[in-house]
Amino acid sequence: MGFRTGFVLASISFLYGVMFIASRVDYPLLFQGRATPEAVDRAQEFYLSIYQAPITVTALFHAVIGLGLLGILTKMHRWTENDQYFGLGSVALYVGALVMYLCITLPNLRALAYPNDPYYIIRGVFEASPTRLQEGNESMPLIQREQISLVQVMAATNVINAALLAGVLLFQGGEWYAIRKDRQLEEKVRLQQAAQLEGQRSDKKKN
Repeated sequence: MGFRTGFVLASISFLYGVMFIASRVDYPLLFQGRATPEAVDRAQEFYLSIYQAPITVTALFHAVIGLGLLGILTKMHRWTENDQYFGLGSVALYVGALVMYLCITLPNLRALAYPNDPYYIIRGVFEASPTRLQEGNESMPLIQREQISLVQVMAATNVINAALLAGVLLFQGGEWYAIRKDRQLEEKVRLQQAAQLEGQRSDKKKN
């Protein structure tokens, strides 16, 4: 395992740690049948605390995400047969998780942080209320029902991202196994060729 694979594994491990912490508030919203006011309040408080964290925390989080993507891309510069399958698969799944974060999680965090700002609200991904769907009400502030939908969508996004990152880990494990088997096969062929050459030399000496 090289340092580039280490970048990928370290990045995904860090992200799984964040999602594990988030699962404490995600689980009641997704798997307990209904979102109670207490569960919604805890989820909103948790996600707002992340969004309003110091810039160093945000920079670290984004740097770790970029580190994982960089590790996958730098592994593909050789463009071997393994890269064509495992590398491209890893990139597709990792970029898919990144797109989910950029297009769903971030806009929802901003809408949750600025519930009275139409600029952020219209970019959120949630189930709009019938009142908002009426003509001329697009810029109304978020109501409680929509805030519940916002945090539920973010919770579901975390589950999907966890599955996508698990796929990246499987591809990385498959690549390591394939490389290991290729090296074992090459070593076996090398030993067979060495034994064959040694046998030919012995026959020449006898003759």
